[in-house]
Amino acid sequence: MKHSSKITIAVNPNDQYLRYNLSADGTYTFSGFEGRFLQVATSALGIPYNLVFPEDGLLGEEISPGNWTGMMGLIQEERLIWHSPTCP
Repeated sequence: MKHSSKITIAVNPNDQYLRYNLSADGTYTFSGFEGRFLQVATSALGIPYNLVFPEDGLLGEEISPGNWTGMMGLIQEERLIWHSPTCP
């Protein structure tokens, strides 16, 4: 299944759960528990994607009612549709 548009995925790299490498040709390879899941999911779906990284490195913190930082803030701003939270 191929799609013409890209999805945006937020990741928060972590040595234990999610690591990534960007090759010279612009493709990502992932490792770690969440990284392997992300690799399988993106490969199986065949959907082009962009990775974004939360500026604060957090899943999200509510800074005022209804306003979030981190990955939750990116979802709130409609900048992504999928996130891969790092396990605690």
